[in-house]
Amino acid sequence: MAALIPASSDLHDFSNLSDLILEGSNLGTWAWNIQTGEAIFNDEWVRIIGYTIDELEPLSINTWLDVIHPDDLKSSNSALQAHFCGETPLYTFEARMKHKQGHWVKVLDQGTVLIRDSKGEPLWMFGVHLDVSELWHKQIEIKQLKDRLELLASNLPGFVYQFLMDASGIITTPFATEKVQELFGCSAEELHADASAMMNRIDSDYIDHIYQTIEQSRINLSEWHETFKVNHPEKGSIWVEARSLPKRTKTGGTIWYGYAQDVTEQTNKLERIRLLSAVVDTTHQGVMVTDTNSVIQEVNHAFTNITGYSAKEACGQTPSFLSSGRCEEAFYEDMWRDLKDKGHWKGTVWNRHKSGEVYPQLLTIDALKNNSGVVTNYIGAFTDISELIQEQELLLELANRDPLTNLPNRKIFDQELGHRLAHAKKANEHLMVLFMDLNKFKSLNDTYGHYEGDQYLAKVANVLSERLSDQGLLCRIGGDEFIGVRNVECCEACDKHTLITKIKQDIQDISAIYPDLKLGISIGVACFPPDGQSTQRLLEVADKRMYIDKYKSRH
Repeated sequence: MAALIPASSDLHDFSNLSDLILEGSNLGTWAWNIQTGEAIFNDEWVRIIGYTIDELEPLSINTWLDVIHPDDLKSSNSALQAHFCGETPLYTFEARMKHKQGHWVKVLDQGTVLIRDSKGEPLWMFGVHLDVSELWHKQIEIKQLKDRLELLASNLPGFVYQFLMDASGIITTPFATEKVQELFGCSAEELHADASAMMNRIDSDYIDHIYQTIEQSRINLSEWHETFKVNHPEKGSIWVEARSLPKRTKTGGTIWYGYAQDVTEQTNKLERIRLLSAVVDTTHQGVMVTDTNSVIQEVNHAFTNITGYSAKEACGQTPSFLSSGRCEEAFYEDMWRDLKDKGHWKGTVWNRHKSGEVYPQLLTIDALKNNSGVVTNYIGAFTDISELIQEQELLLELANRDPLTNLPNRKIFDQELGHRLAHAKKANEHLMVLFMDLNKFKSLNDTYGHYEGDQYLAKVANVLSERLSDQGLLCRIGGDEFIGVRNVECCEACDKHTLITKIKQDIQDISAIYPDLKLGISIGVACFPPDGQSTQRLLEVADKRMYIDKYKSRH
């Protein structure tokens, strides 16, 4: 059944996050897309049958079909259908699996449907495999060596019992170890003559089903195996798993030889996994899990949606690869101090999208500790709060400026250019509009990285601002494009040539540290009034001349 599972990269991210939750449990985990057959197993699942993931790849439905005992497949599918139809709270089945060395191992296979499609049909199912081969063999030994039953039973975590239904339908418990008290709140002695006290502890939602399955087992002499809720007088509601094998008595009754155990923790863990899985799968928050060295181990789908980086690109790196460079080192030092002292940190950071866009995140980081109180992982959850930040009055100024160079954006520049042009017309003054584009800037990013490219852009912005003087205005309109405007006394060709020459020399000076890249700048200048009477015309002329200059620089 359960492992009708081929792997998908999406599910792989989810499976690894589940492994963190189940760390140390020795449970093999599986997930199955019931409609497409997609599936994935964790390392423990394949270890149970003596393999590694690499040895079984590519994983598919055949992975399960190749190892399950042929006689178990039909019953497994029947148990699955019962769970799909809501007849059972969990899918539970014991299957024999072929070990790499040739022998059979037995696993307790349990799972539940996590997601259904829009029609209510089962879509995704998640579960666990527990190696119960040891218990399997012990049950065989119990059959063969009845005289050792007491010694064996006393060492089991649950209790061993005999359940007898005589020919008239009266039920008793001829034998039960003392641990029956822990599961049902009644002693073995009081059950010898009448098993009703034990049966009365079974939750009313399950009792009818229990009697029905007992009757089926009695008629067919088939194994009885159920998981159900018990109302313990001291512990409250607990989950019990019981299994037994029936045998006819000489007097026409049926006696079951069985074993029961408290599976509350395991059942609650499965429920917690179901809930956590649903949260991780549906949340709009980006989630990343790192080790203690801050190396990313897992991310969820929302992480990719927010950052633009896939799980493959992110895992193995530290979160610093997302940094925009806007937060100073002291900021991160304070963050780590809080994490170490309090185990928790929450705040706003500015990170960079894969596209290069810088955006704010509301980030929460929590330290995950083991039972000994030692930090084993850090879990970060974040949300893109760009829209929220833009709505805040405190950051309104940021919305009108380039965060890297602190220059006004295109909207502010267009407004200012319009004001200056209107004033120039009234005062019979002159304006000079400059359209500037860096040459070979992409090669700088490709060779030295975005951080170095950002530092270079900041330097360019500084020298251009200085050249335009207090009477000018500079705007960054794209990755490596700038527009400037300057009030001038006249627009003689010599004045334009002088300014262009000085700017190009400035850029050449700050580019000298990259001699192999041949960085530079192309400039186009338009003047009012001779080149145009509107902002649009002046910008068009300047833009056209900039491209002519760029063409000349290439030839």
